[in-house]
Amino acid sequence: MSIPVIATYASQPAVISGPAVACGPGTYTYSTTSANALSYIWTVTGTGVSIVSGQGTNTVQVSVPAGFGQGSIQVRGSNCYGLSPVRGMTITGIPTHSNAVTGPQFVCANNTATYTMPVVPGASTYTWSITGGATLVTSGQTSTTTSATFAMGPSWTSGTVTITVGNGCGTYSRSFVVKFVPTQPGSITGPGFANCGTSNVTYSIAAVAGATSYSWTVPAGVSIVTNSGLSITVNFTGAFTTQGNICVTANNSCGSGVARCYTVTSRPAPPVVTGPTAVCKSQSAVTYSLVPVAGATSYSWSVTGGASIAPSGTSAIVNYYNTALSSSAIVRANALNACGASSPWCNC
Repeated sequence: MSIPVIATYASQPAVISGPAVACGPGTYTYSTTSANALSYIWTVTGTGVSIVSGQGTNTVQVSVPAGFGQGSIQVRGSNCYGLSPVRGMTITGIPTHSNAVTGPQFVCANNTATYTMPVVPGASTYTWSITGGATLVTSGQTSTTTSATFAMGPSWTSGTVTITVGNGCGTYSRSFVVKFVPTQPGSITGPGFANCGTSNVTYSIAAVAGATSYSWTVPAGVSIVTNSGLSITVNFTGAFTTQGNICVTANNSCGSGVARCYTVTSRPAPPVVTGPTAVCKSQSAVTYSLVPVAGATSYSWSVTGGASIAPSGTSAIVNYYNTALSSSAIVRANALNACGASSPWCNC
C-alpha cells in the first residue's frame, strides 16, 4: 500500500468554480482544488447565506435566501502543517451596493455634467436617468467604471440623478439631487434685541455646501463694518429705532440661493415675569418680579382693574385690597431703552 507523505503546507486553492450570480432563494454548488490538502475549510458571508453540505470537502452547496444581495465565499486547504492561504469570490443576487458616485453637485443651466461610478460585481446592466429639465447625452461603461453625461437645459434649476444596476435577479437604484445654486443658509446667530446704538455687533452663519461667496443685506440705519463671508460686523446707528431684517444668500457661479433673514430690533426683548396668577380681592402687597433683560435701562409696570401698583425696577408690589373694582386685573411689564419699549409681558 502506497501512503503519500506530505512535507509542506497545502497550496492556495484554485479559483473557485461556481456561479457568481446567485438569485435567491436557491442552492448553488462551488468547488476548488488544493495541492496537498487533506480537507477544506469553507466560510460564507451575506445575510441569510449558509453552507448546506460539503464542509470539509472540495465541493460545497451554498443556500441563499429570497432577496439576497451580495456576499462572499472563502476556502482554505488544510493538512497536518496547517492552513493554506485563502481563496475567495464574491457572489451577487440583486446587485445592491454602496459605490460612490463622483461628479458635480452643482451645475448651471445650459451646461453639461458627467457622473462616474465603479462597476458593481454581478451587475450586467446600468441605466442612468435624470429629472428636472435635463437630458441624457451619453452613457457607457468600461471594465472598471460606468458613466453618464447629462445636458442641463435653459430652465434647469435642480433634478435627481438615478443610476439603476441590474442582473437576472433584479435591480437596485440609487439617487441623488443635483442643484444649480446653493441651498438656503442655516440660522443666523447674533443678538436680536436691544440693538440701540450698539457697535461692532457680529452676525454669522455656518458654511453652505457649494457656496463660493455670500451676500449680506442690513436694514436702514445699520451699516456693515466688516464682511468675511460667513460673518459680518455691523453698527446700529441712531437712525435705527424700530426693527428690520438682516439677510444673507449663498452664491456660486450659477447665481444666488434663497435668502435667510433674521429680525433685529432696537428695543429690548419682552421681560419674563413671575408672580401669582390668581389672587383674592382681600390680598395686599402681592409681589411680581422679572429677570433683568439684556440692553434694558429701565422697566415700566402697570395694572388694570382698579388695583394699585408700586413699581421698583425689576419688581412691583400690587395691592388688590379694597381698591380692586373688577373680578380680574392685568399686570403688564415692559423693558425700556433709549430706543423705546419692548413688547409687554402680561398675565392675560
